[in-house]
Amino acid sequence: MGIVYVRPRGEARAGCCSESLPQKAADAQLFAEAISFFMVLELNGYAVLLTGLPCSGKTTIAGTVGELLIRQGFQAQIIDGDLVRQSVSKDLGFSKQDRHRNMERIAEMAELLTCDGKVVLIAVCAPYEISRSHLRERIQKYIEVHVDCSLEVCIQRDVKGLYAKAIRGEIRNFTGVNDPYESPLCPDLVLHTDQDDIFTCADILLKLLLKR
Repeated sequence: MGIVYVRPRGEARAGCCSESLPQKAADAQLFAEAISFFMVLELNGYAVLLTGLPCSGKTTIAGTVGELLIRQGFQAQIIDGDLVRQSVSKDLGFSKQDRHRNMERIAEMAELLTCDGKVVLIAVCAPYEISRSHLRERIQKYIEVHVDCSLEVCIQRDVKGLYAKAIRGEIRNFTGVNDPYESPLCPDLVLHTDQDDIFTCADILLKLLLKR
């Protein structure tokens, strides 16, 4: 299933913030605590949605958390929204209806993977509350994370210049410019990627999982 992707160590997604993973001994305690939690998680599965504006850092955080889990020998898989668009949803556009259909397909994939006992990290804009609610209703064990980043910082990170094209009217239905992003009403966690570095955000997310 090509859309399930764990980003190799050292590979950074263009346009997003990127941090190398630390090797400090101080991090070992958190990872050790995660072991006991994810040993149980392996049997039950969990889905984590990282939603936010383009270039807010969703995929980078998902890749960092996924790598930390894999280092400890656990099954972690990423559903990257861009790769979904290039494969199973390449027939869809970016209207509200098509965006919802895309999320329905992602929900089905995530449900199957969690039933197989995997930790699934879903990195996708998911701009509409109705689509996120569908995911929450579909998947029993689900965490919604709002990757919050100011529009100004997202534009600065966008090395592909997609925001600039959308502002000039060259791209239609671009989230955050000429298509709305509805901030989550009750997310389980908010990560401020315009204030904290990627590893700090990954650390916060892991600690939330440990509390579950």
